[in-house]
Amino acid sequence: MASSVRLTNDLLRLGIRIVQSKDVNHTPASRAAFFLASRMLNEVRCCELLAQTGYPIQALALAASAFELAYRATYLRNDDTRAKAWATHTDLRHSYPKSLLEAVQDYTKASGGTAVQGETVYRNRYQPLAAAKHGNPKALAQFGLVRDGEVLHIFLGPVVESATIKACKIALVECNRLLITVLADLVKYHLADRINDFDGPLTRIFRRVQKLGLSLQSVPKKEVGPT
Repeated sequence: MASSVRLTNDLLRLGIRIVQSKDVNHTPASRAAFFLASRMLNEVRCCELLAQTGYPIQALALAASAFELAYRATYLRNDDTRAKAWATHTDLRHSYPKSLLEAVQDYTKASGGTAVQGETVYRNRYQPLAAAKHGNPKALAQFGLVRDGEVLHIFLGPVVESATIKACKIALVECNRLLITVLADLVKYHLADRINDFDGPLTRIFRRVQKLGLSLQSVPKKEVGPT
């Protein structure tokens, strides 16, 4: 868990440098981008606190919220029309844009991918997180519940065991990926004169996030006993 926390803290420090690197935001898109990037920093920090203290469902739920925020931030990019629509949005029943899937697909296409690839990202990365956020029974049953015959034990408070630690690491990996996505867009569209300062550090942290993510996917080798 320590390496995941160090990685997250390194990204948070870099993110703070990025959002504080410009004093005046002249356009609607720029103002929205800096605001949403600042909000993402807080989302990731809160997820880190939950992960550190052993609350996997809550950490995953917050990662789902970070996913929603991140792709709605990238939807705005440097588009003043979209930024104005976001800033004047008043419908509490839906966010802007209304469809999160369309926002993910929009980002994927803007990055050279396809709508189908965007849908895959939505299905494989967002939906498992959303299951934790929205109280899906299958997700909830994996943490805090232990059945012993006819007795169901419910544990309140933090839980520290291997499955919990792995789930918390997964939440942090996803939050780091999302924050890097938002910060990279912020630099690309609104801090073009600072790309040389920030592109390299973001890329190096992204590689560390990839490495951690791959380590969580690996299946430990079974021990072979004496024959």
